[in-house]
Amino acid sequence: MEVIEIKKKTLCSLRLEKELSQDALATMLGVSRKKIYRYENGLTIPSDEIKQQLGLIFYLSQDDLDEVIKNTVNAAKEKSQTYPCTISFRCTADMYSKIETNAKMANMTVGQYVRETYAGGQLVVLDGLKDFS
Repeated sequence: MEVIEIKKKTLCSLRLEKELSQDALATMLGVSRKKIYRYENGLTIPSDEIKQQLGLIFYLSQDDLDEVIKNTVNAAKEKSQTYPCTISFRCTADMYSKIETNAKMANMTVGQYVRETYAGGQLVVLDGLKDFS
């Protein structure tokens, strides 16, 4: 059995070292690939039963696995602090011009304006600014 240095390991790095796909690991654990994604991105903490299975798959004690999960969550937090908000949308040049005008009037960047005004799949207009229609 190999000795694994735990200090910087994440669930994703362990999976990749074992040359497993998310689908393969999901099948081994009896969960969906989406669940593996959520574990690897620190969005969901594995249940005790899943932790036990992960420990067997990766040859880790429960203490070491808890450390890996903590590393995974911390890495996800660092990543979200580096990229706090990414917004992507399509619109006509005319619509973008209107958004840009309103953003300037609100003393915001276009990204800030879109982030602050996007609700329910549509951009809402801040009070006192021009409507988009």
